[in-house]
Order: sequence, then structure tokens, then C-alpha cells
Amino acid sequence: MQPQLIVQLASRVMGHDTDLGRAMAASRWMVPLPRRGAGSRVHVEPGVTDELVDDLGRRGHAVERVEVPQSGWGPMSVIRLSPDGRRTAAADPRVDTASAAVD
Repeated sequence: MQPQLIVQLASRVMGHDTDLGRAMAASRWMVPLPRRGAGSRVHVEPGVTDELVDDLGRRGHAVERVEVPQSGWGPMSVIRLSPDGRRTAAADPRVDTASAAVD
């Protein structure tokens, strides 16, 4: 699960320059390891659009929506160091945690 989460967060923060708090709160997806004899499924959190779910289905993926953000899909924390040396941080809203960036 960890590599999947890191890719999602890094894509939002580094690829799309998303605010850290918004990137942490964004809906996530997860592909669990398939059980013997079972196909894999893509699990998606609330907030993933119907269009994306439908597109995944057309591409042959079995998609399962989960009802609430998943505390087990993390927790993650992130600190951004800007070129001027300023630090900003964000914690995962799916779990009871906090973030701090100290100079």
C-alpha cells in the first residue's frame, strides 16, 4: 500500500503543485494484492468522480467504492521546503495526527 500512497501524494504535490493540505485530503485509491483465485479490484474513496469510475470500468477494471476515507490508507505526513527555506507541513486527515515544520 505504501508505494501507491506515495505515488498519489507525490503526483499531486510535485506534478500538479497542489497545496499540501488539499493533497493530503484528496480522495485516494488502492489496489490490494489479489487473493488466490480472485481478480484484483481498484478501491476508491468518496470523492472519486463517477466519470473516473466509469472510465476505469470501460478499461476492464473492477472498481469498488468505499463509504468513508480509509484510516488504513496511510497515515501520511509531508513537509515542503521552499526555495527560500520556508517549511510548510500537512498531516493526514484520515487519522488523529498533527504536523509541524520547525526552523
